[in-house]
Amino acid sequence: MPNQNDSWLYGAVTAASISATGQVYVDHHKEQLDTSDKVLHSLRIATVTTEKIEVTEELKAEVRSALHSGEIQIEFEKADGSIRKLRGTLDLDNLIKEEYHPKNEVDRKKNPDVQVVFDLDKNEWRSFRWDKLVYWGV
Repeated sequence: MPNQNDSWLYGAVTAASISATGQVYVDHHKEQLDTSDKVLHSLRIATVTTEKIEVTEELKAEVRSALHSGEIQIEFEKADGSIRKLRGTLDLDNLIKEEYHPKNEVDRKKNPDVQVVFDLDKNEWRSFRWDKLVYWGV
């Protein structure tokens, strides 16, 4: 740890992420320059702000209805803690090309805690846990 005489350089906000509880973490990057041996160190500091979305059965039904009716914006926390943002749909008739339609849904067991969605930008299927939903909107 540097002593009182060391020089300090302070950087700006470098990134923001959202936790599993829906809290926003803003990473500040603080760079420290030890003038005695000219070694650059870094330290990250997190600040917490915002609230979690309360996921109810009504909210799930509303999101599913919007997905089947067209395209919506969705943000959710991935398993690795990063945030995925996507334009998603479940509109098989108008927005998802036939080559991307599900092959066989009969054998697949549904998990009520998970929502499957088609990512229109990647042309790939994604899924998210409802308790990791950060944002949705038309």
